Amino acid sequence: MNADRSLAALQLDADPFTSPLTYPGALPDESGLLAHDRFLRLIPAAGRRLGQWLVEAPGDGLPGDADTHDIALSLNYVLLRYNEAAADFRYPVLAVGSNASPAQMRRKFQRRGVRPVIPMTTATVRGLRAGVSAHISRSGYVAAAPVAAPGAETRMTVCWLTKAQLAVLDETEPNYRRTPLSPTRFPVTLPSGEVLGGCEAYVAVHGLLAFDGTPLTLSPQPELLSSLLARSPALVEAFGPTPETWVARARAEEELRTRGRSLFATEGWVLSQPDMVAPAEATSQVYKPLRPRALPGVDATLASWSVTGTPDDLERHGQANVRVDPTTRAALGDPELIVVRAAHGSCRTSGIGAVARVTEAEGTLSASTVEVDQIVRNALGVEIGESVTLAPARLSRRRWTDRGVGEPNYVTCRVQSADLTTVEREVCLLDELTLELLGIQSGDEVVIEGVPAAGETEVPHLRVKAFRTSDPIQERRETLHGGDLGGRFPSSRDALGVFPDLPWAFLDSASRSYLGLGGVKLATVRIRSSRSYQLKKELRELLFLLGIAFIGVVTIIEGALFQLGSLAVLLVVVTSVVTARMRGRLSRVIRVKHTGAAITAPPAGSGRVVRQRDGR
Repeated sequence: MNADRSLAALQLDADPFTSPLTYPGALPDESGLLAHDRFLRLIPAAGRRLGQWLVEAPGDGLPGDADTHDIALSLNYVLLRYNEAAADFRYPVLAVGSNASPAQMRRKFQRRGVRPVIPMTTATVRGLRAGVSAHISRSGYVAAAPVAAPGAETRMTVCWLTKAQLAVLDETEPNYRRTPLSPTRFPVTLPSGEVLGGCEAYVAVHGLLAFDGTPLTLSPQPELLSSLLARSPALVEAFGPTPETWVARARAEEELRTRGRSLFATEGWVLSQPDMVAPAEATSQVYKPLRPRALPGVDATLASWSVTGTPDDLERHGQANVRVDPTTRAALGDPELIVVRAAHGSCRTSGIGAVARVTEAEGTLSASTVEVDQIVRNALGVEIGESVTLAPARLSRRRWTDRGVGEPNYVTCRVQSADLTTVEREVCLLDELTLELLGIQSGDEVVIEGVPAAGETEVPHLRVKAFRTSDPIQERRETLHGGDLGGRFPSSRDALGVFPDLPWAFLDSASRSYLGLGGVKLATVRIRSSRSYQLKKELRELLFLLGIAFIGVVTIIEGALFQLGSLAVLLVVVTSVVTARMRGRLSRVIRVKHTGAAITAPPAGSGRVVRQRDGR
């Protein structure tokens, strides 16, 4: 890897603002991440969405993570290290002219106090080419503009901008209108093979330069200006005889630039292209909801579904969820649980699966789309817009406790092979936060659910004691783990592009094998507290108090009937206390306080929320 990826070292530091005759500026011949004064190589991941592309980290590492020097990491992780928005929350904008120049983009954003951290990807655009706008920029050059060209295939650049960056870029383009491009008329294909579901471009508001009705094709600025001067004595009179005199005079006088635009019209060179402009109500969209029109890499023999996210207010019942349309659920046999696996590339061959609760999303999904919680997407390393396979699953468990203490609360964990301390002991090591989320203490019993093998539906599960993992064990594994699935202790950051990862669960090899995870690295399990164990634990503590209380009652109250009645009352009280304590620790219900006069009911399928009024 090249340690020096500065714009100067790559000879990408010249911008058209300071050197107008170099327009559109020094353009890279590959995709990259503009990171202030660096242009880091951005490597397409075949069949994957943008966030999974790899960035070659610089020789001195990423901000706050010096150990990342000279390795390739997912784009989303690198953006996280720069404290910038992930790929999913950026707007794709086609750069036809100087916006494809890293130096030009750096100058635009730095001058307006916005950090220039921008993924810039090469792309092939059909039906479009670079023409010439019928205006003169304040830097003196004649800039580019997109031209509809049926049948054309043009290599261009897509800039991926945050909302703040998009607003700044709009300010720098007063002679253009940013407009969405039709994804069917002007398909934009990335080197990964993805055909974008949407993209925008800056369309010239003053029209295009054309000779004899044919739009000009963008050419090097000296050549372009020379051809204009050769055809118009009026332009020579206004701007001088050479490209050098043109830019010198044009950048010095705004009135002269306006006069030049009028001369273009007088010469009959201006051509409008209204069909390029989208309706005024067309709105920008970030990458996340823009489902790709095509994304190669999925085995055609597999039944797969395109992934989208679940609603924030979904009623999750204490576990990760997947929502499908009614037709899909019926075809799967109307299961209560479902096994989700990636349907693309290395993630598909990894064997990693995740079990989730499945519900219907009637009227909101197509038969080819599935809503998947982020926990499940992170478990598999799947991005929104990619594909997964689905298989029905079922779990045999006693449900009588659900009525008393509520539905079980699950935590999905990433499996790590046991440390030497517990390598041949049938126990589970969890961190303190996971124990607290489960509502249990170190040494309590948990139920761990694995993943059914291919062709099977029964979810294997076992009961083991869960202990808090020690800091030395956690730190030792964090030091050792890293690399892709070929490593002994692979990292989800490197192998799946997921960071931060799910909570870790350390399991011995026998437990992993029983749960159907033998040989699967970075496998996942679902863990819940053993409620029968918690019930026995609560009763042991309270029955002692009950005995003392009953002895006190016997000494005070005479008569067997009254004593038995008092015992019954005490039993009811103990049962109520036990149930309330268990529900409080093991159930997860959101309580929202409302002080307004009216509280509207949540929409169908919304989150299970207990609404309190005036703090009651």
